[in-house]
Amino acid sequence: MVTVHVEPSGIDVEVAEGKSVMAEAERQGLFWPTICHGLAECHTCFFEVIEGEENLEPPNALETTALKDFSGRSWYEGKVIRLACQSRVRGNVTVRKPGVRPVS
Repeated sequence: MVTVHVEPSGIDVEVAEGKSVMAEAERQGLFWPTICHGLAECHTCFFEVIEGEENLEPPNALETTALKDFSGRSWYEGKVIRLACQSRVRGNVTVRKPGVRPVS
């Protein structure tokens, strides 16, 4: 298990090898903003990588296609953006994703 630390909430998500960040967050009773629930179609689950980019697996084909929609937009320029529904981790990572919270 590795840890994905989510800011600004300060929540830690324990992620098992081979599992997506969003799926593991949901399994642990957390709400992660999404509309398509893991299909890489809505892009709502995106997060900004703050630290540990090298600990993320390279984007798969679905994520690579989806991430093209972020290119050329000034807010994302110079930032590492990934989709939580597709991202797999192999070491600790810190990300920024507003809206992640315990399900109430």
